[in-house]
Amino acid sequence: MKLTFCITELDPGGAEQAAVRIALGLAEMGVDVSFVCLKGHGELGKVLESNDIPVQYLEARNRFDVAVVHRLTHALRRIRPDIVQTYLFHANIAGRIAARRAGVPLVVSGIRVAERRRVPYLWIDRVTERLVDRHICVSESVRSFSIEAGKLTPDKCVVIPNGVDFEKFADAKPADLSKFGIPPNVPLVLFVGRLDPQKRPDWILSVLTIKSAGPLSDCHALFVGEGPLYDNLQQQANRRGVGSRVHFLGRRNDVGELMKSSTVLALPSAWEGMPNVLLEAMASGLPVVATAAEGITELLGDSDLGWVSELDSLKRFATNLKSALDHPAERNLRAKSAQSYVQKEFTWDRVVQTHLELYSSLLNQAENLRSNVTTDRLPEPPEK
Repeated sequence: MKLTFCITELDPGGAEQAAVRIALGLAEMGVDVSFVCLKGHGELGKVLESNDIPVQYLEARNRFDVAVVHRLTHALRRIRPDIVQTYLFHANIAGRIAARRAGVPLVVSGIRVAERRRVPYLWIDRVTERLVDRHICVSESVRSFSIEAGKLTPDKCVVIPNGVDFEKFADAKPADLSKFGIPPNVPLVLFVGRLDPQKRPDWILSVLTIKSAGPLSDCHALFVGEGPLYDNLQQQANRRGVGSRVHFLGRRNDVGELMKSSTVLALPSAWEGMPNVLLEAMASGLPVVATAAEGITELLGDSDLGWVSELDSLKRFATNLKSALDHPAERNLRAKSAQSYVQKEFTWDRVVQTHLELYSSLLNQAENLRSNVTTDRLPEPPEK
């Protein structure tokens, strides 16, 4: 089996890391894997190349660089894969068009998030869906959204959730927080992700400004990640009088260690798919306070594995965060239950095996279809 991943970029975001982890697992199982990246060199490309997975960069100038479809078509004609697996919106669209122009037999599209605020994306997905053989949705709620709001064909939409490197996060050592200016023994709320309106990191600042007795009054917040809200959040923290309790670390490679040193993970997203950071927190034994965005309720259930508030209720999110900080015994109970659950159900081995089974099934179906067409075209034997 020859499989090419087509991805928008290879910087270490959640979808990109999942694609790389799946590709490495498939390569270990004997699949001939390659990557074509629409943009320039990314950090994760080095990981692939160090594991003998070739990566070609198309150096798209921006998201409107339509010439990248032409370059991608030529790349796929040279590679001649059996299947193209696309990741992220721009690669999904460019990949399915280029793959069909290049004569690739099968195209599988990855749907990683419910694009609630991007209606044009849904329309473009819908009008190009005829070019796709299967959509892999990262959660049941993303599948439902894609069918109901995106109008995609139900039979084409399958669910394969993310996985997590359980031992990496479960066995991580606590980070030394003193180097960030965080006093010992204070409650610490951790946020990990892109500093973007979708993730609503400003909700955490709103909770910190609540006048309250107990742990919340001493609580610090640690923001790990980059994005368009970075400067604005720093300004907000200072303006709201909590600047001394809020710490911005940018992108980090020691998330597991930071999780081991934190009190809770806060995840107030407006929409999601199945957040990798949530799986990582559960694996590390870190309690989670989140909103009921896509994929989150599937992981945390009816809050017996964490705290889940209504999607757009800042008040309820604040109440849950305060409750988690106030009740250490309950925090530990829910965190241990979540850790056991994720260890059993969300291994990368299972995720990789499910992908391989899907690809193999699609190839078999395509081969059977070709055989039937060939048989139908055979001439009838002459009558004697």
